[in-house]
Amino acid sequence: MMVMEERISKAHRITGIYLFIYMIVHVLSKGPVCFFADWMAVFAFAFHAFNGMRLIILELGFLVGKPAFIEYPYSPVSIKYSRILFYIFMALAALFLAVVIIGKGMTS
Repeated sequence: MMVMEERISKAHRITGIYLFIYMIVHVLSKGPVCFFADWMAVFAFAFHAFNGMRLIILELGFLVGKPAFIEYPYSPVSIKYSRILFYIFMALAALFLAVVIIGKGMTS
């Protein structure tokens, strides 16, 4: 059974690979790119960018907690704050997507 952090990590890698492939296809294509692929790229970008900001904060050592002796039941501080940051940054990604979708609706 995968824990939430494993799923987030895999989704981050999948969206990164998708964005890489999309950029190559987009640059090499001479005609209009599929409407669905464009919107998938926007969603992949939102997830990948905001999750990347969360990872940068964690990798810089913020909100990781201090090392301590393990006492059972064990509840690591780093996972607690990682999940809170995940929800915060996914809310920001949803806000970003809402602004993009509303902005696109106003221009078309």
